Amino acid sequence: MGRWQNLYGCAVWWLQNYGRQAALDGWGTSDVFGIVRQIPEYGGLIDQLGNDRGLVMTADEARWRWRGIRPQIYRRGAWPNLEPFWEIVL
Repeated sequence: MGRWQNLYGCAVWWLQNYGRQAALDGWGTSDVFGIVRQIPEYGGLIDQLGNDRGLVMTADEARWRWRGIRPQIYRRGAWPNLEPFWEIVL
């Protein structure tokens, strides 16, 4: 699967499981859906999370194990100016 399809699939999963509470907690579009065009897995939460599903979220951070091995943390507000993946041609 291509990068866009992976981002889309992860976004759908995330929205179904975490979207409502994250919106109430103040997670923004850039935090969740933002990407760095030329550097995969370096953008917002969805881009970094990829296919990993062991996600635990609070109002300020998301934690998971990257590929089931290395602990990862993404803090809300870390990348405030990222463009959402659907606005960029990959």
